[in-house]
Amino acid sequence: MGNLSYQYIVCKDGNWIVTYPASNATLSIPADGTYDITYTYKVGDDEPSAVATMSEGGNTGEEGGNTGEEGNGDPVPSGGITIYAKGETAPYIFAWYNSDSNTIAGNFPDTQMTNWTVINGNKFWFYNITGYYSFSYILNNGSISQTIQTRPLLATGDRYHGEGTRWEDITDQMTPAYTDITLAANSGSTNYWCTYSNMSSAARLSTVDGTSLKVYDAKVGGGALTLTERTSCDVALGEGVLVWSNGAKVRATAITDKLTATVNTDLVATPSVAQTKTADDGYKLYRLTYNDVASKTGLGFYLGLVKDAEGTVISDGSKLKATPNKAYLKVTTEAATKPSNAAPARGFAFPGDDETTGIGEIVIEGDAGISGSANANDRIYNLQGQQVTAPVKGLYIKNNKKVIIK
Repeated sequence: MGNLSYQYIVCKDGNWIVTYPASNATLSIPADGTYDITYTYKVGDDEPSAVATMSEGGNTGEEGGNTGEEGNGDPVPSGGITIYAKGETAPYIFAWYNSDSNTIAGNFPDTQMTNWTVINGNKFWFYNITGYYSFSYILNNGSISQTIQTRPLLATGDRYHGEGTRWEDITDQMTPAYTDITLAANSGSTNYWCTYSNMSSAARLSTVDGTSLKVYDAKVGGGALTLTERTSCDVALGEGVLVWSNGAKVRATAITDKLTATVNTDLVATPSVAQTKTADDGYKLYRLTYNDVASKTGLGFYLGLVKDAEGTVISDGSKLKATPNKAYLKVTTEAATKPSNAAPARGFAFPGDDETTGIGEIVIEGDAGISGSANANDRIYNLQGQQVTAPVKGLYIKNNKKVIIK
């Protein structure tokens, strides 16, 4: 992508009659990399501007760590915006951005919703649009000659509509109903992980496709991260947890139960508004991300990093960016320090299905039943993650490494 030029222009009223500037402006990309593009335009200004700033890497060192972008929490793809409509008969959707000539859901009225799900015991048809932060849409009955439709509506997030000919907007009644969470995995792995918290209500986690689900508390000591499986998949208001599944999707449903948050954990819930968190004196902050974002390898907790006002990357775990509904590790420097080298661990990596070594050590208490999980203290595990006390000939996992017993 290096040394390429891109053109841009600002259009008034969603058409090309009045533009700023009169002809296209040019934005140059000087070198290969991932860039944040900032566009600036003030009303009445004939000359908008655009600046390309390379996204920072970070946390590289003797033990590697987090060579991806600064990040805002767990590495999950954008889920887009979903429009839901209640009823037995599937409606049609017509969607566009800027002007109705820029369609993103077919030509009026011929895009019928074909997928449906059950929410709170009711059937809802749905249509998902990705790649747009907002768009306009109309629901209709698909009849050109006798059209029944909603007025044009704006979607900046998931929207819900009631049953009937006019598909009343019932989003306020449905929120919070549930949230689908996308988990992350090492490339080629079937072990998916994410952090989760909810600052609005308690929540019950479940799978949507029959896959397995485990919820963990996390505690750091001696430079190792220990995960303890919980007996319930319910999460208290304002509580941070770590979630594992062998599928990429988990559902969080709001509940009214009065739950008590776990105290024996170093996971901290993120605020309801995205912000930069600063560690207290004597603490380190770790975020869930990839060691290498491009290849999606080395998934684990790594020292938080941010870029200061001068553009300098701070990657020592003193700061991190926190976004809603996630969790991060807040660990004392003493607990994060490895006795072997008297230095704080730069990260705690989940091994993938094809690797059994990590940047840091993760100990999973008990029989977690997770293939390839890292464990310590000379315990021996088979390739199904089950602890073995009297191993016979074969391949096993011991101290994060593959061993062959002959």
